[in-house]
Amino acid sequence: MNTFPAPVLQALSESFPSPLFSVDPSLITLLQQNTSEFAPRNVIGVFAPPDVEGVAEVIRAAGKYNFSVYPYSTGKNWGLGSKLPVADDCALLELNRLNIIREVHEDMHFAIIEPGVTQRQLSDFLKEHHPLLMLNVTGSSPDSSIIGNILERGSGFYKHRIEDLRGLEVVKADGEILRTGFWHYDRGERPVHHYKYGIGPYIDGLFSQSNLGIVTAAVVNLIPMPESMELMWCSFHSEQLVPMIDRLSKLYKQNLLHNILHIGNTTRLKITGAEEAVWSIWGAISGTKNLVNFLKEEITLHLEDIAGKIEFLTDENVDQDNHFRTLYEMYRGVPSDMFLKAMYQSVGQTIQEDELNLDTGRYGMLCCLPMLPMAGKDINDAITLLHKVCDEFGIAPAMTINPISGEYAEAVINLYFDRSSKDATDNAHRCNAALHEQMFADGFRFYRIDVENMNTITRDNSVFWKTIKDIKKALDPQGIIAPGRYGLL
Repeated sequence: MNTFPAPVLQALSESFPSPLFSVDPSLITLLQQNTSEFAPRNVIGVFAPPDVEGVAEVIRAAGKYNFSVYPYSTGKNWGLGSKLPVADDCALLELNRLNIIREVHEDMHFAIIEPGVTQRQLSDFLKEHHPLLMLNVTGSSPDSSIIGNILERGSGFYKHRIEDLRGLEVVKADGEILRTGFWHYDRGERPVHHYKYGIGPYIDGLFSQSNLGIVTAAVVNLIPMPESMELMWCSFHSEQLVPMIDRLSKLYKQNLLHNILHIGNTTRLKITGAEEAVWSIWGAISGTKNLVNFLKEEITLHLEDIAGKIEFLTDENVDQDNHFRTLYEMYRGVPSDMFLKAMYQSVGQTIQEDELNLDTGRYGMLCCLPMLPMAGKDINDAITLLHKVCDEFGIAPAMTINPISGEYAEAVINLYFDRSSKDATDNAHRCNAALHEQMFADGFRFYRIDVENMNTITRDNSVFWKTIKDIKKALDPQGIIAPGRYGLL
C-alpha cells in the first residue's frame, strides 16, 4: 500500500495536527464504506480543514509534496461512490467542517453557503429567520450537502439544481482563491449577486462535475414561499405512458407546468402503498391563488382522459400522517428521509434509524442516471431496455422519471441488493455495468456517473475530453485535485 514518505508524513503532521490530518487505517477504512460496495482505493490520508484558508493550505502542501487530494462535502453521493475517489493514491479532503451560512439576502432571494451546509441546516435556518423563503430541496438525505448536490447536477423539487447557482468561491490548484461573477469585485453597498454571469467568460460551469478546483462557497437561489401551492397526484397504466409523456411535454412547452414532476414505477411506489398503480405522478402547482386555480383546470383538461381522477391536495386536506404530507412539505422546502426509507420498503424491509446512513446499512444501491428526451417514444424505449437488462439479472429496478422541461427528463434508476450476500452484490454490479453499456450503445446519455463507470465514459478520446484535459493541465498541471473525476486519467 502506498503512503506518504516518512519525511513528508512528519512535515504534514507538524503542519496539520490531529484532527486536521490523519493516516489512521481504521478511519480510512470507515470512510471508504459505500452503499454500492465499490472496491476500496488506496487512500493515503485524510485532511479535515476547518475553513477556506485551511483548504488552501492543504492544496499548497499537496503541490509542495506532490500528492493528490479527493474533496467531498458530506460524502453522501450515494449510489455513485459516496466518499470514494476515482483513482488510487489520493488523500481524502473532507469539507464538512466548512458549514457556515454566510449570508441570506431576503430581497434578492439568495444564500451564501459553504460545502458542509446541509439541506436540514439551511431549511431550519430559513424557517426560523427567513420564513418567506424556502430551499429547493432534493429527495436525498436531509443531511446531504447542498453544494455537493449542485455541483453533481442533482435535481430539486422545483428545478435542476445547477440552475440555482449564482456564483462560486473556488480554491485553485495553486492555492489561490477565485470568486466568479461580480463576486470578485470589492463589495460595495449595492448587491452583486443579482446577475450571475458577471463580465467576461462565464466560468462557473468549469467547476461543476469537474476536478478543476475545490468549491468552498456558493451563492445559491432561494425560492419565495408561494401564496398558494397544491400537490398534484394521479396514476396511469403502462399502456398510457407514451401519450402521457407527450401530453406533459406539451404542458411544459405551453408554460402550464413550471416545477419538476416525479413519475414513479411500481417498485418506487411502495412508499405510498399504491400497489395497483403501474405509474404515478406527483408534483406541485404553485403561484397566486388565481394562477393555481387556472393551472388546475388546464392540467385536468389535458390529462383526465389518460389519468382518470387527478387529485390536488392542499394544506387543509392533505392527510397529516401519510406520505402525501411529507411530499407536500418537501415542496415547501422541508427535506425528508422518506426516499431513503423507500429503498428498504422496496425490498420488503423496514429501515432502522441507524441505517439512514446508507453506507453502513445492510442493503446496497447502485444508480444509473440517463437524461432522456421528453418524448413518449424515447422514454418508452429506455424503459423497455431497462427491463430487458434487469430481467436478465433477476432485479426489479426502482425508477423515477423527472420531467424538468418540455425537452428533457432525468431518469433515476436504482438497483437494490443485499450487501451481506456476495452473489447478490456481484449480480447487481454486473447488471449495473450492462445497463450503462447497453443504454449508452442505444444512444442514451448520462447526466451523472459513478466512480466505477466514470473512466469508461471519459476515455473516448473525443475532442471534448481532450479539451477538458488541456484545461486541466493549465489549471492543475500537477494533477493535485481529484484525478480521474469527470476527466481523463
